[in-house]
Parts: sequence; C-alpha cells; structure tokens
Amino acid sequence: MVNYIIEIVVFQAIFLGFYLVFLRKETFFQWNRAYLLLTAALAFVLPFMELQIFSNPVNIPLQIQEFAPVFIGESSAPTDQETTQTAEFSADVWWILVYAAGLLISLGILFKKYVVVRRYFRFQQKENKTLISVPNSDAAFTFLNTIFIGNKLDDSTRNHILAHERVHVAQKHGLDLLFFELLKVLLWFNPLIYAYQKSISEVHEYLADQQAAKIIEPKSYYNQLLNTAFGTHEISFINTFFNQSLIKKRIVMLHKNSKTTAKWKYVLLVPVLAGMLTYVGCSSDESSGKLQSTSLDQQISNLQATIDAKGELSEQEKKRIIKLATSTISKEKGSKAVVSVNPGNSSQEEDNVPFAVIEEVPIYPGCEDLETNDAKKACMSERLTEFVTKNFDTSLGKKLGMTGINKIYVQFKINEEGIIEFMGSRGPHPDLEKEAERIVNLMPIIKPGKQGGQKVNVLYAMPIVFKVAE
Repeated sequence: MVNYIIEIVVFQAIFLGFYLVFLRKETFFQWNRAYLLLTAALAFVLPFMELQIFSNPVNIPLQIQEFAPVFIGESSAPTDQETTQTAEFSADVWWILVYAAGLLISLGILFKKYVVVRRYFRFQQKENKTLISVPNSDAAFTFLNTIFIGNKLDDSTRNHILAHERVHVAQKHGLDLLFFELLKVLLWFNPLIYAYQKSISEVHEYLADQQAAKIIEPKSYYNQLLNTAFGTHEISFINTFFNQSLIKKRIVMLHKNSKTTAKWKYVLLVPVLAGMLTYVGCSSDESSGKLQSTSLDQQISNLQATIDAKGELSEQEKKRIIKLATSTISKEKGSKAVVSVNPGNSSQEEDNVPFAVIEEVPIYPGCEDLETNDAKKACMSERLTEFVTKNFDTSLGKKLGMTGINKIYVQFKINEEGIIEFMGSRGPHPDLEKEAERIVNLMPIIKPGKQGGQKVNVLYAMPIVFKVAE
C-alpha cells in the first residue's frame, strides 16, 4: 500500500511538472482543464497497469521436491506465524491511526468551509434560487450552480461579474473543485493535490474571462479587472471573481493567443506515459514472479498431497508424471530457473526425475539401513535439518540489522555422482542468499537416486526459517 501511494505522488509530480513547464502559459484552456483532471485521476490507475512485454515471471520447475521448512534459531512453526503477524499488525495499526487522524482533520476542514458558504444561503429568495443577492456586501463568487453577488456593487460591475460567473455555472467548474477537495481529504498528506487545485482554479478564471469578453465589450471588461480592489473569503471550492493575485495573469491571458502549432506540446506527453508504463511493468516484474512462484508452490504441494494419499502409483501414472516433468524442463531450457550440469545436452536434462515417483530415492549418510523410500526420505529431511541448524550462521541477522522472522528458499540438485549442486536461493538479503549457498556447498556426498536402474538427477527446494532475537 505504501508503494502504491508513493507511485501516485511521483506520477502526479511528473504530470504537474509537465503542465507547469509546457502547458501553463498556453491559451488552450479547455485542453488544460481536461489535462489536469485526467492526469490527477490517471495517477491512481497507472500503478495497476502492466505491459505484457515487460512481464517475465520466473517458474519453479515441477520436478523439485520441497522439504518441510527448516526452523533454526529461536523460531518454531507456531511462533513463526504468530510473531510475523504481530509485528505486521503493530506497524499497520500505527499507519492506520495516523492516516485516520489526518482524514478526520481534513473532513473537519472541508465541513468548516461548507458551513462558511452555507451561511450565504440564508439570503436565498424563492423566485431566484440560482442567483443570491448578499446584503451589505461587495462579495462575488460561485458555488456549484449558485451565484452569490453583493448588493453594494454598481450595475456596470454587477453585469461584468454575472457574465463571468455564469460561465463557471454553465461549464460546471464547481465540480472540478469539489473533485480536488475530495482528493485533499483522501490524500491529505499530498501537497501536489493543492497545487493541482490552484492550477485548475486559474484555468477556470481564464475560461470565464474568455467567454465573458465575447459578451461584454473587451476594453470595458479589461478596465473592470484593472479597477478591481475587492476581496472575499478564500475558500478553495468556490470560484471567486475578486482574486487579486490572479488579476494580472487574467489580463495577460486575455490578450494572449497561442499558436495552433503549440498544441503539439501535448504530444510530448506520449513518451512521458510510455516511461511511466515501462517503470510500472519493470517494477511489478519481481512481484508478479513471486506471486506466480507462490502459486506453483501451492500446486506442487497439492500434487504431492494427492500422490501421498494415493499411495502406490501404477507404472502408467509414473510415466505420465515423468513425462510432465521432462516436458516442463524442455520448455524451460535456457531459463535461469533451471541450471543444467551440461547445458545444451537434452539427454542430461531428461535424467531429472521427480522425487515423488523416483524408484530409489537419494540416501543421506546414516540412512542406508532403512528399507522404504518414505523412511529414507524422512531420514534425509531430518539429517538435512540437523546439518543446516548446526552450520547456518544465524548471527548474520543481527549483523545485517534484521529483526523477527526471516525466510530463505534454497534450491539444489543431487547429481548422478551424489554431489549436491547449488542452483539458487531467494531471501530478504543477498548476504543471506550467499550463506545458503555456502551451506549447500558444505553438504556431504549423498548416494544418488535411481530410476529404471540408472542414476539420475533429483532436484530439491528447502525453506530455511530463522528468528533474529530482538
């Protein structure tokens, strides 16, 4: 969630920067209005968009047998989950409380603004509900579909202002401002929303001036702007005529007329969007790979459970499973997920046999006297757990500044000579992955497994879980 919010802020910053550099001084006001509204919303959608050309999920080959996790240090299976959940819950609660507090304060500010505007509605007359005359006032502003104008203004000034404010009503400018007010509540910590709202307020004034100047004699309208010396409440979701800080800009933009060729500036947004999509695709590649890996792990576990429940497999079933595994390896040829002793040698790859259906499992030293495959497998798992527990450097956790539960997934292969070959690992830190490789390289020679009387390669995956004491 935090990464998603960061991406929203970054994308909005890029969009807003593009507007300020290339588009702000152009007189394509409707285009600029659409740009500000669309890009503010698009920033929420872009993090979910992913181009398939950047997707490169990593598959775990189906022939790998995953042992039960090896728990070392102070951890155990029950406390692993409990500790992890407690730590995550504690962090999440604090973030939720901070966000909720900011949300409530922002709602309070928005409600206060509404109360200020709502007070003017007491002057509403039944005969004209969309135009409210405010007694003893020289204020002039629009809130959604209602225009408020002070009765102290002379007729000439009043006519100029009404021509301007009616454009705000006709073009629904109030909805734009309300949209950004809601964003300010949801993302109260994001200063870019305030900059967005200020920019679109300027565009609203330019649009209203542009249309009003077509109705009223331009020179008279310019003089009205120059003579403006009034003020009103600074409420961000109303369109106010008397905004002194904008008067100079409004006069300049009324005199200016951008060249048609300047519209090509909007085309520059295409490479900007392409860059954003590239970033999203590449950054999500790792996470999508992990999700697919987890999904495959679950499928492998389900397949193993089905085989265990069935007990003895028929020769036909064994052949079908072996065929599935060898077919998978063929598809993965050249992939980093599969490391072959003799790259390019297809016969070597076909010697890899699923542990679940192998006729004679690899035998760890000390397990030779056991008779059944299940017993030998259980013995090997137990001995490997003892070996990893004894040799793994658990002090690495503190050295690396890590806390709580840490997991490393290790893959290795017992080749036809009984030598254990490291294939890869995935963990929370590169040094932990190197430690996993060191442990695998220390493992003793194992009696290789056999299929059809021939020695074959057998692949394994072993999760290592350890707790760093706090």
